Amino acid sequence: MATEEERLRKRNEDPDFLSLVRAADEMYMRNANKANHVSLKRAVELYRSAFSYLDDSFEFDNCELYRKIGDCYYAMDDMDKARVNLEKTLEYSTTNPSIYMRLASIYYSFDQDKGIEYNDRAFQLDNNFSNYGGRNFLTIKTDAYTQLGIKNKLEEYASDWPMKFQANGTVYTYEKPADAEERKAMLHKKLRIGYISSDFYNHTMMSFILPLLEHHDTKKYDIILYSTVDRQYDDTTTRIMACGNRFVDCSKLNNFDFAKRIHDDKVDILIDLGGFTHNRSFAMLFKPAPIQAQYMGFLNTYGFKEIDYIMCDEFTIPKNKADLYTEKPMYIKAGMDRFNFTRKNIDLPEITPLPMEKNGYITFGCFNDISKITTSTIRLWSKLLLAVPTAKLLIYRYGPQLTDDKIAQLKERFRKFGILETRLEFSREVPDMHFKAYLKADVGLDPTPFGGLSITIEALHMGLPTLTMPAEGMQSRGTARINRMLGIDGAFTASDEESFAQKGKTLANDIELVRFYRESLRETVEKSALKNDLDGFARSVEAAYERAWADYVDVKFKNDNH
Repeated sequence: MATEEERLRKRNEDPDFLSLVRAADEMYMRNANKANHVSLKRAVELYRSAFSYLDDSFEFDNCELYRKIGDCYYAMDDMDKARVNLEKTLEYSTTNPSIYMRLASIYYSFDQDKGIEYNDRAFQLDNNFSNYGGRNFLTIKTDAYTQLGIKNKLEEYASDWPMKFQANGTVYTYEKPADAEERKAMLHKKLRIGYISSDFYNHTMMSFILPLLEHHDTKKYDIILYSTVDRQYDDTTTRIMACGNRFVDCSKLNNFDFAKRIHDDKVDILIDLGGFTHNRSFAMLFKPAPIQAQYMGFLNTYGFKEIDYIMCDEFTIPKNKADLYTEKPMYIKAGMDRFNFTRKNIDLPEITPLPMEKNGYITFGCFNDISKITTSTIRLWSKLLLAVPTAKLLIYRYGPQLTDDKIAQLKERFRKFGILETRLEFSREVPDMHFKAYLKADVGLDPTPFGGLSITIEALHMGLPTLTMPAEGMQSRGTARINRMLGIDGAFTASDEESFAQKGKTLANDIELVRFYRESLRETVEKSALKNDLDGFARSVEAAYERAWADYVDVKFKNDNH
């Protein structure tokens, strides 16, 4: 029996065939980044016509044509057709890691378990760190793991990387003086704080980070911002540049040179804000700073023992749950969230009346990433819909996630929990301003185990509260944390599935209560701690850094007032 390599050896050398494929390739390469649908559809037509030159013995060429067609559909954001064509390649070749990674990225929203399966297969073939983040995000989004399971899994994923990286560069070490007086002198030094981010531009992440950066005491602390942004800078970048003592563009540096730059700058505390978005956290494996922490970019453990702290508050990671994370919690006593839009003068749409006033029934809505709608989420929401027989559920998402196949899949999954498709509404409408989408529902629903945060906050600005049931992991507690800050957790934060359904039923039967939240929440948000006392928040974060530094130099931190 021929091996896969032997089967794929035969290739069509017909000049007409090669010319046809070459023309399609050029059309794809010119238009893929532009998402020019007309040209990409023409490329697909050319690729399909090339099949007429092949018989079953040309397995390599058949495989390649399906891959190229799949790539065209991927560039057009047609994930259903991309998935079908890319999976056809697996009938011919099972050893191409790039195919598995692309399929994993598609299944990220379509089928998490399948996505993890494809990710794992890709890593068996090529343990490439550039594809590392997708698998980790899938791991914290699936409901297959407890928080302890997530920690164990991510530590397992992380276990190979220190050895690989450290074999190719210097791992930095730090000597603390033995003399207690010298250590006390270290305690009072001016700390140099470094922040790493690939999102130093008009990115949602900066809505959480700017309130800290713009209120740091840059006379008391030396702040260095290490940018790994791989795109054009914008007005938000200019605003960020003014926040620190230095702004350093490191986008072109490899991870070893990046770590060396940080180490040469003598950073005392290094904070990664990016998580696994662009995997620049790998530079921290060289330990370029004596204290290393992560904040907001991933919302769970990294699994790397080289990162000392995860910044949070005691609600998000209770002290009795601290051992469920690789990093030690660095508690921010003022809470871990402040939020301001990256555009200072954002013009929010007018808040309109409740849909239930016109419809006569309540519409619950989900506006989160479709990949968050797990089996646990569907079971939770179905229990609510069964408790409120007149209610409808709106699932809204524009872009490539809410495909026809995904809608059909969701209908079938809800049906298994007793919810007919007549109870479900799906919308992919692109409004002239996305904030208007939140006006389509009366009450938002939070997915589990990966809940919302920025979506929750945006919805609140539009008078839309979110009903949530926080689980154990950090990624499930964002909405509950925000509800708590606003003082609305009694009505919108549930302790279990039964109370989730009961709270939803209460809201469905009290239009005056829901109208009160519709009309008052924007003002509530504006007056809340979420958007105020930014100096106090920055002082609280700085106090957390001081405590971590005191622990590092083995001197008890005396000034614990923040």
